[in-house]
Amino acid sequence: MSPRRRSRVETHFTALLTCNGRDIEVWTHDLSLTGMKVHLPEDEDILRVGDACRVRIPLAKGIEVFADAAVARTDEHRAALEFTAIEPESYPHLLNMVRYAAEDADAIEKEQVEIPFDDSAFEK
Repeated sequence: MSPRRRSRVETHFTALLTCNGRDIEVWTHDLSLTGMKVHLPEDEDILRVGDACRVRIPLAKGIEVFADAAVARTDEHRAALEFTAIEPESYPHLLNMVRYAAEDADAIEKEQVEIPFDDSAFEK
């Protein structure tokens, strides 16, 4: 198993995944600058490793984080998602979310020497 490239922080908020043509409301378990782990509703078993998903994390009225992701792992009622692209306007919000929840915000600053995604990676 390879070491993590980014710190993960514990989180507890709702997010919306659009995967396989379905919208699924999930509860987050943890978050990093490159992915997240989510709790799936008990009746949801439609995610498979490799599935492409659209992630939407509502923060406040008119402020949301949007990302494309791939399902990296699944287990009973949980899925690990690896971000494949993040909207440029969303990255600062994601960074602030991770920084705020981190025990060592300076470590997060050091990790993000460069944005892990370029603008061209995001498909609208």
